Amino acid sequence: MTGFVNRVQEQVRAQIQNNEIILPSLPEVAFKVMKVAGDPYATIIDLANVISNDISLSVNLIKLINGPVYRRDHFVADVQTAVSLLGMTYSSNLAVGLALKQLFQSSSQFINEKMNVVWEQSLNIAERATALAINSNLRPDLATLAGLVHQIGTLPLFSYAETDPDIARNETALDTLISELHTELGSLILSKWGFPSELIFVPRDYLKFDREVPDPDYVDLVLIATLQNSIDTNKLYSNYDWSHISAFERLGLAPYILNEK
Repeated sequence: MTGFVNRVQEQVRAQIQNNEIILPSLPEVAFKVMKVAGDPYATIIDLANVISNDISLSVNLIKLINGPVYRRDHFVADVQTAVSLLGMTYSSNLAVGLALKQLFQSSSQFINEKMNVVWEQSLNIAERATALAINSNLRPDLATLAGLVHQIGTLPLFSYAETDPDIARNETALDTLISELHTELGSLILSKWGFPSELIFVPRDYLKFDREVPDPDYVDLVLIATLQNSIDTNKLYSNYDWSHISAFERLGLAPYILNEK
């Protein structure tokens, strides 16, 4: 098994180095949202119309804004109200992130189930990162987007698995492949899509618990959100000594409070 997994990793790494691996394209609705957001003459109504034309995106936006992170005292029932409450910038970043769910689909039931797990994890991390950002000087809208894209590098690996039956039916091999390679692929994808510079390295660095930077950033938010989430999901990270992770200090948080069980 180890030899097989190593062989596949070497093949994929070679494709990455030679720019041969196929990276996913940004969904059309996300592209439209970014275009409207970048238009100085566009209005909130224009953005709401673009979002409303995509039923899935509209439903997910309404669901998220009515969730616990935003703590609305009344139910938001329509996209235009949601966009008006959040504002142009926040709404567009949130919509772009939520639009990515369209990419997490496969004709393979096994891979589709794995994709659903990754997407649900990304939603959880996004909500936690947003909550952390609200109490910091970092932007909640970019924190949400950072959480939604931090595992985007899994997509080309899922696509690779679809073309290789030995991987597609081997959960251990697929999980190992994703664990080893999704971080560097994620940053390549965000760079290709033209994402904000402060988000590009979130996928690459969010599991680097020993990273040292001068100021808190969106990697810190996603890193800590990942640790928080590990308590609920019984991930290995929950057993890591969080006291040595400097991201907590940069955000003014006490690690022992967050990993107390």
